[in-house]
This record gives sequence, structure tokens and C-alpha cells, in this order.
Amino acid sequence: MSIKYANLLVLIIRPLFFLTLFMVTVLSLWPGSAHPPTSPWSDKLGHALAYFVLGLQWQLGWHGSVRSRLAGLGFLLLYSAGMELFQGLAIIGRTTSVADMIANGSGLLLSAGFALVLRFTWPGSFSKKKY
Repeated sequence: MSIKYANLLVLIIRPLFFLTLFMVTVLSLWPGSAHPPTSPWSDKLGHALAYFVLGLQWQLGWHGSVRSRLAGLGFLLLYSAGMELFQGLAIIGRTTSVADMIANGSGLLLSAGFALVLRFTWPGSFSKKKY
């Protein structure tokens, strides 16, 4: 992938990351049930998918060392735990769920694995050049 294309990719993904983070925050802290699940696993799948997208956006949007990518994923894991803990506040009217935290972490773990596959199959997608 050329440097010009990589710069364009970063310029698109970084704002999308913050938009996705904002949307996850709003949905996480929305009073009451933000969306009633249609099946027992749809809620957990939604959590995993949201954090998979966030994790992948982080991996693609911020090139750098493995340490910086892992730090970003660690931040997102702490963020997800914080959102779950905030849901337990009486004013929010929802409950804290360890299963949701596990689903969030699973999404992040899957995004790290997917990013690793991309690194080896899409040359230049994770160049060491910092943008």
C-alpha cells in the first residue's frame, strides 16, 4: 500500500474511531434498556461487534509499535469495564454485567487477531511509519 493511500486511510479511520467511541458511550449510558435483545445472545454479539470495530479502528488508525497498539487495546478494555460499571449507577437504571465485559474483551481480542492477519496479508497496512 502506498504512503499516500495509508495517509488517506488514517484520515478516514481516526474520526470514525471517535464517532464510534461516542456512539458506544451514548448507547452504554442510555437510561433503561437501549435496545431489547431479540435473542439471548444478540446483546453479547452486539457488545463484541462494537468493541471489535473500535479495536480494529484503533489498530488501523494508529500505526506504531506493538506496545502502542496493545496500550490502545488496554485503554479500550478499561473503558469498556468503566462503561459497564457506570451502568450499575441508579441514575442510569441498568445493571453491571460481567458477561458484557467478557463480550467486550472478546471483541477486542478478535480485533487484535484480525489486525494481525491483516498485517501479514495486506503489506503496508501496518507500516512502522507514524502518522
